This record gives sequence, structure tokens and C-alpha cells, in this order.
Amino acid sequence: MAKKLRARLRSRAGESIGEVLAALLISSLGLVLLAGMISASARMLQRNEENMTSYITGGNTLAAQPSQDKNGNVTLQYGSASNTVDVTYYETSVNGKTVISYKYKAG
Repeated sequence: MAKKLRARLRSRAGESIGEVLAALLISSLGLVLLAGMISASARMLQRNEENMTSYITGGNTLAAQPSQDKNGNVTLQYGSASNTVDVTYYETSVNGKTVISYKYKAG
């Protein structure tokens, strides 16, 4: 085994043109795929940044809106059973959409 390895290392024979071209083809395909993945990753990061900015802006707008506390009740249904609980709810509007949040009234 070691003799074969030494013989190969000392050999003056090189790679054939076909082997070199195949290696270049595989390497270039790998680089093209890598460039595509980097480009797709950059687009995903940009989209995520836009979504997070929109989410945070909406949350800040919602928090800054005045709301009036209202009392009511909510009926919870699970299977054939149901239960009605008293709640305080807050209603406000953000960008033309009504947002209602509920808070359980203990007691």
C-alpha cells in the first residue's frame, strides 16, 4: 500500500483533461449554488426586517391609542360544555382595524 502511494507521488503523470474539466464543472456548480443560497438568505433577512418593523410599529401604535374600559362577559365553549365569565375589555382601532383585548375579572 505504501509502495503504491509513493509511486503515485513520484509519478510524472498528471490528470487527464476530462478529469480537470469535470472537477471545474463540479466546482463551478457549487459556487453557483452557494451564490443562490446567499442571495435567497439576504432576501429572507430583508423580508423579516420589514415584518418585524411593521409588527413593532403596530404594537407601539396600539399601546399609544387611548381605550375605554368596558365590562361584559365571554362564553367559553369546549366540547358540549360551556362557561360564561365576566371580563373587562378594551377596544381600540389601529390602521382601520379594530383590536379588542380581554382581561379576566376575578371574583
